Parts: sequence; C-alpha cells; structure tokens
Amino acid sequence: MNPYLFYAILGYLLGGVLFADYLPRWLRGVDVAANADDGNPGTFNAFAQCGAPMGMLVLACELGKAFLPVFAAGRRFGMEDRLFALVMLAPVLGHVVPIARHGRGGKGIAASFGVLLALAPDIRPAAALAMCYVFFSAVLRVESHLWRTVVTYAAFALLALLRFEVSAIRGGCLLIAALVIAKHLLARPEGETFSMRWFGRRTAG
Repeated sequence: MNPYLFYAILGYLLGGVLFADYLPRWLRGVDVAANADDGNPGTFNAFAQCGAPMGMLVLACELGKAFLPVFAAGRRFGMEDRLFALVMLAPVLGHVVPIARHGRGGKGIAASFGVLLALAPDIRPAAALAMCYVFFSAVLRVESHLWRTVVTYAAFALLALLRFEVSAIRGGCLLIAALVIAKHLLARPEGETFSMRWFGRRTAG
C-alpha cells in the first residue's frame, strides 16, 4: 500500500474518535451532543457543559488525534507528494463524518488546527487560520458563529492559494476549508442570519 494512503486511512480512523463525545460521557456522565442546541459533539460544547478542565483535556485529545498521523507521514515521507493532501484531509474528514456515529460528527475546527500544527516548522498555515478567526471575531466581526467559521475558512482558503508554495499543502488546506464550510452550511439552522460589525458598528446584514 502507498504509505500516504496508509496514513490517510489511519488519520480518518483516528479522526473518527470523538473525544468531545466520549470523555465527558465516561468521566462526567454528560452527553455533550444531546445537551447542545446544535447537537454537535465538539470541543466548544465540552467547554460549555463540563468546564475548562474537561474542555482542555478534550481539546488536547482532538488536536493530538489530527496531529499525529499528519506529523508522522510528513516526517517519514515528506510533504511534497500530492497524496499528502489526502493525509491532511483525512483526520478532519473522520471527525466530520465518523463511521462509529454513522456520519454524524463534529464540525472539524479543532481537528483542522491539529493538522495544520503538524506541518511545523512551517507554522504559516496554522497562523493564517488563527489570524482569520481573530480578524472575523474582533475586527470585522461576523456575529453568527456559523457564518464566522464559514467566512474564516473561505479567507483561509484564499490565503492558501496565494501564499503556500507546496502544492500538496495548498491542496490539503483547500480540501479542509471546503469540508468545514460544507459541514457548517449543511447544518445551518433555518433563520440563521449573516451580519458583520466593524469594531462594533454594523456593516452588513
């Protein structure tokens, strides 16, 4: 088997381990997805329902499961082969569409950061996504969390096209952005509106 495909399969399976679902249930008896308005077994809901210590544990595990297969593949075989883009996508895909939960997974944000951190020492992809989140949260603020994530990942995809030289990394970033955007749009509740504020002043919506 092609080693990149092996790590892509491994990444998908690891990505499907939803720590935000399992750890609160096992350690605190809390069903995060059932108690959340959006039904999402994600890190944010683990923080909201179980507090910071549990949230930090979940975050570390969610980052780690995405980090490990990408980091291992990159270190052993390099990041230049076009199939490395699939290795990058796989943990996020596993998180969003896990086999164990019949495709009802999380939104892929923490897993995205885990993948991008695994590209170190090139920190530009992770920094780009983080800066996009900060910009659309604090400067040109998108009010809805759903639309903020959609706009953030769209901006991140544009930066990937313009700034990342390695085609496999650029392709992986674009695939991740497309998947996270699609997940959010498909889960969009009826009546979810788009609005933006520039340093607190409404500019659209």
